[in-house]
Amino acid sequence: MGFIDAKCPACAKAIEIPAETTEFFCPYCGSKFLRDAAYAYARMPEISTGEADLSDFIIVGTTLVSYTGTKPNVIIPSHVTIVADKAFKGNKYVSTLVIPDSVTSIGEEAFSGCTSLAKVSMSNNVVNIGDHAFNSCKSLQDINFPRSLKTIRRYAFDSCSSLTAALIPSSCEIGSFAFDDSQTQITRI
Repeated sequence: MGFIDAKCPACAKAIEIPAETTEFFCPYCGSKFLRDAAYAYARMPEISTGEADLSDFIIVGTTLVSYTGTKPNVIIPSHVTIVADKAFKGNKYVSTLVIPDSVTSIGEEAFSGCTSLAKVSMSNNVVNIGDHAFNSCKSLQDINFPRSLKTIRRYAFDSCSSLTAALIPSSCEIGSFAFDDSQTQITRI
């Protein structure tokens, strides 16, 4: 009975799988997957995550469900397409964040209460920023809004007291109170 080296496609932990097994449960996160998927995932190039460890991200399919790390400089993995509701909510450690071009949607309260978050490099393909997405990010000073952006939902940047300027596409719909309780000067481009 032989083993093959692989990585769990869900949590990215290195594992050994019995060669004759076609389906397997990860001993770390409990995810069920096919042996061939884990084998292929182990051979993928390294994913850049800044200072963060890939194991700090909980990713289901291509949705970033949660980030549990404590590193200040974070790059969301490049295969993520959606940042789920509350994925980073309340994280006091992240100060700079890169959202890759693969991301098209940011969920409700995704970064709400990230009080150390000062700079966000936004995906050029984000279409939607959810309700309260960056609410109470009191240190946020710098964020770029891509031309692809169609909707900034209600209270998305409420209480972002350090955000003084925002260049937003003229075609973007801005929800009620999106920049409430902040001094943000909005310029349409």
